[in-house]
Amino acid sequence: VRGNAKQLAFEIERRFKQWYPGARIYFRTPQMLINQIEAQRRTLNLLWMVIGCVAVVLGGVGIMNAMLASLTERTYEVGLRMALGARRIDVGILFLLESTVLTALGGCVGICLGSFAVYWVAHLNGWAYHFLVFPVLIGGIVSCFVGLFFGGYPAYRAANLNPIVALRQFS
Repeated sequence: VRGNAKQLAFEIERRFKQWYPGARIYFRTPQMLINQIEAQRRTLNLLWMVIGCVAVVLGGVGIMNAMLASLTERTYEVGLRMALGARRIDVGILFLLESTVLTALGGCVGICLGSFAVYWVAHLNGWAYHFLVFPVLIGGIVSCFVGLFFGGYPAYRAANLNPIVALRQFS
């Protein structure tokens, strides 16, 4: 019988329900299965994206806290730099560069560990392994932007320190 697969599945389901009235019978066409798998894949991709975003935000907050702790420990140094002629923008850029380098190094370590883990799993299962450069570049760029974004507040705080108060605090 040639025709619409959906109509054929409906007809088979109807006949089986006539023969077995109390049974739960469901027929799915291959296209219905493909659509269901695609919907599950989209949901899983969305879930991974949300998990990734939460991880990035938590990592950024961790960087911001580390930079604020660094500022607290280095208040005297920042005050001394400013007293010797460093401009506010110089101190702000110093802290932004530190946070960006910190996140870039963390991103590189994450990329290396992640690539090694994927290679290892692929090798153990006999799967083909292909290293894709574009996602790695995107990951590296995102980690640098996280450093810039979450390092902004500590850089602002460092740049707006009063050098006299900073030097007096530790004398």
